[in-house]
Amino acid sequence: EKMNILLIEDDLQICEVTEKYFKRKGAEITTVTNGDDALELIYSGKLAFSLVLLDIMLPGAAGFTICRNIRKKSYIPVIFRTARCLEEDILKGYDMGCDDYIVKPFLLSALYAKCSALLKRTEKATGNKVSVTKFIYPEDFESKNEGINYTEEEISDAVEKFKNAVKDIKAHKFEPDRTKKACKYCPYESFCCMDVL
Repeated sequence: EKMNILLIEDDLQICEVTEKYFKRKGAEITTVTNGDDALELIYSGKLAFSLVLLDIMLPGAAGFTICRNIRKKSYIPVIFRTARCLEEDILKGYDMGCDDYIVKPFLLSALYAKCSALLKRTEKATGNKVSVTKFIYPEDFESKNEGINYTEEEISDAVEKFKNAVKDIKAHKFEPDRTKKACKYCPYESFCCMDVL
């Protein structure tokens, strides 16, 4: 399956060379140049991505904010690629939940290798594909100011899936291992049943 990358970067030249390199390697890549647009795209659920490449200094929402919001909903790999090289920025990036932090300039070959290795390790650890998809966390139903809109049918369906997941866990008498990011009983990509116990 193709690597499907969400690139959030406001430097158009970097976007162009990154897109060309990744596409030449057979990956699919979607580029967003504004932080607010990136959050809107992620929350819309219109597209699913397997990995996020994220700059910090962006127009609109900053990279740290985007990473924090992604990590509330998904375990998708996030790699910061930024010119900010201070120790406090690097540590903050990991504190926000990133999986790697790369300081510009960098080799595109090394970046691609990191993405490939991280995706393989994530899929092996979780047993399935991890992606940013439409989020169905209960708290999102009240998040009017984040561009999330659900129909009554979608909410009802999400609640029913939520209840079924809990029943399935109880039926298996499953004790979650909270050192892991997913469990074999979780049927969803965008969250794990460990998060609701």
